[in-house]
Amino acid sequence: MLLDLRPAQARVDEPALEAADALRALEALGHPQPILLACYPSTPTPFYSLLYARAMESGIVPIHVRTIADAASLVPIAAIAGARVVLHLHWLFGILRNAADEQEATRLVAGFAADLDRARESGVSIAWTIHNVLPHDARLPDAEVALRREVVARASVVHVMSEATVDLLADQLTIPAARVLRVPQPAFTGIYPDWIDRLEARRLLRLPPDAPAVGLLGALLPYKGLDDLLGALPAVARLRPGIRLVVGGSVGQVDRMQPAIDRALADPRVAIHPRRVPDDQVQYLMRGVDAVVLPYRRVLNSAALVLALGFGRPVVFPNDPALREFADPAASVTYERGSPEALAEAIDVALALPRDGVAAAARQICADRDPATVSTAFARGLRDHLGRW
Repeated sequence: MLLDLRPAQARVDEPALEAADALRALEALGHPQPILLACYPSTPTPFYSLLYARAMESGIVPIHVRTIADAASLVPIAAIAGARVVLHLHWLFGILRNAADEQEATRLVAGFAADLDRARESGVSIAWTIHNVLPHDARLPDAEVALRREVVARASVVHVMSEATVDLLADQLTIPAARVLRVPQPAFTGIYPDWIDRLEARRLLRLPPDAPAVGLLGALLPYKGLDDLLGALPAVARLRPGIRLVVGGSVGQVDRMQPAIDRALADPRVAIHPRRVPDDQVQYLMRGVDAVVLPYRRVLNSAALVLALGFGRPVVFPNDPALREFADPAASVTYERGSPEALAEAIDVALALPRDGVAAAARQICADRDPATVSTAFARGLRDHLGRW
């Protein structure tokens, strides 16, 4: 037999075949009430792999779909096996991305809501994981809020990863408490290669072996605060002579980010890689720097923060309610937004933290977000919530 070892995300053109295979696997395992979890959008991401890693143990199999209609098309297949179809929505940024104006955005919101209604009428339940407050490059924020209200009105389950999410969104969304499933963001344990040591990482990054260095990793968007970090760099240099900054990530909103990128390129203290960092090279940045700085201007969840802790790096981030659960003084330093001096002082403190203490505290934070534990909790919580509706 020729095995097909492609990830599920690579087979989104074949949701019906994937669903049939999944149902046979669940039947063989003896699950009496299987669930097909239609995952949308189908963009490959490590987060999906982590969140769904233990789903089959609970009789749940993710099927990646390109459209809401694809999810509805799985209902007849599921019915044969006595299974249920759940549409699991994640990022919604693609719905209004190409809207020219508010009028077109209103039509798109209405169309998406109608697609959800048709899916529900066909027997599909809806779950939504909230990843951010609004898309990071939202041009039409009122329409984006309206879209999310339509989703909440139809969702049986709303998955939040931060304890503060419901309160932080209260002025935009009213989420019924009975529908909230609180399961934390999983740690990236075992996802990225990690075999390189500090000296080799620094050689590859062209950093001096003994210079203090901090890093910023992730998509380069205005809200990530690269400008703020560059503005604080002279103050950091006074506290830490020889400081180096390493920046890596794909560029979003090029027109708005180009001035900051040009500024970084002109500064000899900064090494910038303005493109996606390949998975096997994430370790270069994480092992080559002494601390990770996340000067976000707004935030709800941060994969980069969890990633940095997974590599045992101290993290600097704003004193923000969304991130407060990560504020362990042994592994992180917070600061008040708006002051380059406050950011510089936080970086100085982070660079002075004992490495062994940082590593131990970071391990504990990641252990509390162990991917297998998180995945199991999500799958069981999803089943429990769906049982109420």
